[in-house]
Amino acid sequence: MEKNFDAFFDKLKRVGVNTDKTIDRFGGLTELYVKFLVEFADTERFSEIYGLFAKGDHAQAEMCAHKLKGVLGNLGMEELFAESEIVMKDIRSGNFAAAEKRLREMEPKVIEIQRVIKETPHE
Repeated sequence: MEKNFDAFFDKLKRVGVNTDKTIDRFGGLTELYVKFLVEFADTERFSEIYGLFAKGDHAQAEMCAHKLKGVLGNLGMEELFAESEIVMKDIRSGNFAAAEKRLREMEPKVIEIQRVIKETPHE
């Protein structure tokens, strides 16, 4: 039996998640989409990336930032995905300070989405 996620998706839309388009990309499998959103809500990648920048491990920081970009795009966080594309360009051009600055600007938006996922009933 398919669950009704309308209220959950409405709250996500209000914080910038394109749930409609993403559900379509998931082939209408809303429960699978919700499963990935819940996993995302419990994942913290920013401090790992900042730590890698601090250690000068730019190759590993690039890999982690690329994973973050993919997750943001796959879950319908289009605005954050666009920002993460710029982060990737900055990293690849050696502008690590700009990449980290943009990540720090993105982080509160990601935390807000994660908060909505955790606090909104979706079961």
